[in-house]
Amino acid sequence: MKPIKILFGAVLINLATMITGSAQIIIQNQYPPMTVNISGVFAWNSNYGFDYGAYSEWDMDKVRFASKDLIKLLNNSAVFTNVLEDVTGVAQIPDGSFLTIDISQPLMSRWWNEWAINVTNRNGFSFQLNDVYDSVQGYWYTFLDIYHDYVVGSSKFYYGSYAGHETDRAAIHFTFNDGEGTLFELFGVGDFKWIMAPRDDIFAGIFSQKVSIAGKVVGGGNATYNYKSAVIQATLTVKGKGTVENFQPFVDMWNTQNTWNSILGFPPLMR
Repeated sequence: MKPIKILFGAVLINLATMITGSAQIIIQNQYPPMTVNISGVFAWNSNYGFDYGAYSEWDMDKVRFASKDLIKLLNNSAVFTNVLEDVTGVAQIPDGSFLTIDISQPLMSRWWNEWAINVTNRNGFSFQLNDVYDSVQGYWYTFLDIYHDYVVGSSKFYYGSYAGHETDRAAIHFTFNDGEGTLFELFGVGDFKWIMAPRDDIFAGIFSQKVSIAGKVVGGGNATYNYKSAVIQATLTVKGKGTVENFQPFVDMWNTQNTWNSILGFPPLMR
């Protein structure tokens, strides 16, 4: 059978709480769980310069970081640990925890272009790091956040089995804030490659499918490191696989969103 190839570009915009609620009722585990790893370098001036008469000199310091270092920063932050304990009853992120991303569940208070980031481990601990409401302190907190503004890409799949692959290129904005003087904004462009196995029909309108994803974002941005003005360069990767229900490539999501836009009276998304 001849494959179908689709080229597309989309602005992935949410239809807010009403849509996310409806979508979650119809579709569960639409995308596989993904681990997130980030590594990079903070750079800052360690002094205000020295004038030696014939010349002046400035020094630049650097420190490398990875996901585990961001988790350590959160554990060393009283701002974060107070929120964590108020919400979960746990005073520290457990050893061996790692970052995950779940794009099956858009954040209820935001647009669909923002994805929930969690810190979790293999023993059942899990805590969402963005849009956290602390009922004790009465504030919303975001310690780590990721969202995208535009997506372009291509996909090829076979009618009948719906096996195929898709490559998306997205502009990514990734933020981190430990609440105590270390924060950054990472702006970059990433490629995300999906591979879809033949799907299995469960019953009318519901099917399961094995899906894998691997993605990489390279970029940089402004930062503050221990209250010092800084910049960062960083690489972010995501990886995941699993059996999901009603997997929906982004090209189909674009069409679905326009359907809901029409129902709710919003203008259509523009290609």
